[in-house]
Amino acid sequence: MDALRMLWGTPHDEAVDLTDLAVVDHAEELGRRHVSSLPEVGSRVRASDGGRFVLARDRHDDADDPEVDAAVRLDVVDTRDDGRRTRTRVRSWRGAATRVEGARAWVLVDVEVLAPRAGDGTAPAVPDFVPWLLARVPGSCGGVPLTATVLRRTGAAGGAAVRALLDRHRPVVVIGGVGPDDPGRWRRVETAAHQVARAVAGLAPVVLVDAEAADALGRALPPGGMRVWPGDGRVVPLGPDEVARPTAAARTALEVLRPGSSRVPAPSSLRPALDRLGPQVPDELVEKMAEVPRDRYPFDP
Repeated sequence: MDALRMLWGTPHDEAVDLTDLAVVDHAEELGRRHVSSLPEVGSRVRASDGGRFVLARDRHDDADDPEVDAAVRLDVVDTRDDGRRTRTRVRSWRGAATRVEGARAWVLVDVEVLAPRAGDGTAPAVPDFVPWLLARVPGSCGGVPLTATVLRRTGAAGGAAVRALLDRHRPVVVIGGVGPDDPGRWRRVETAAHQVARAVAGLAPVVLVDAEAADALGRALPPGGMRVWPGDGRVVPLGPDEVARPTAAARTALEVLRPGSSRVPAPSSLRPALDRLGPQVPDELVEKMAEVPRDRYPFDP
């Protein structure tokens, strides 16, 4: 199964409520694409006719809870006309358990491609709601900032700042290397950098550097330090020529970041949060997914 994981801790208390809102709005939009309403199936699940689209939602709110005072879990399963099926699992929680870990709240998003099978060229992508959510509740993971915007670093000090991020052993996308004598090219690269940032939102920060910062970073890294191997590279370098094709540049960054993202461990406070949300997969959800014609949309629940 191909998978993608986005995780960040945030100092914003409203993360749980905004996550709930963002994913439900995202689900409503997907439901409209299927040209069908989303009737209630019990109290936790909404599904389109035939189960081609399913939304399951669980919520916990208890101001007196000593560990987790708010949590939400949302599961979205979407089957498209071409047979592609993805499942997006979203969790957000807050409370005393998260504050011990240095965050007011956590947001965790897992995307899985269920059909067609892994290895056929179909790969998961960052959901549309993640950049929207990061713009309102930015945070960090492993000490590396995660936001919906591009970080801009210039000069030797900028190169040192990027190098400091790499000491935290989290991936960073580095874009740029344009000198001050070409402002037009810099603007084009900056525009492309924002497109790349949306594509990898929640996976890694995107840092736009000028030529001096790029040179300083290159000198600070060991030989070959700017090279990237899938799943292992901490630096994803994209030069001006590469980002001249921003869609391809975004795809390159995502392909490099994806393997390592699924290995990011969830914080220990996730377990008590899930304990307050009932069964992991509602029976109604499995029943609805089972209604999809298996000859067209093969699926093993």
